[in-house]
Amino acid sequence: MKLTSEVILIVKEAIDHYDPIRFLKNGAAPDEYLYEAMHVAKSLLDDKEADLSEIVSDVFKKQLGETVDPDVATAIAKRIIINLKD
Repeated sequence: MKLTSEVILIVKEAIDHYDPIRFLKNGAAPDEYLYEAMHVAKSLLDDKEADLSEIVSDVFKKQLGETVDPDVATAIAKRIIINLKD
């Protein structure tokens, strides 16, 4: 699978759904998590064996200096996996 806008949108939708840093709830622009979604999608495609919830956590820590609750990272990962299979 190559990095496509469809994969990025699937990842972004999952991140937006859980809004782990509460940016969207606090009025941020709808594209607030796009950069993080691109990084998660690229990391997922670069290492298909990696733990997706760890990828989510790592991206938010590196890009924003924010820690994502492990349960939220797992929920985001599960949603991404389900939506990629559809």
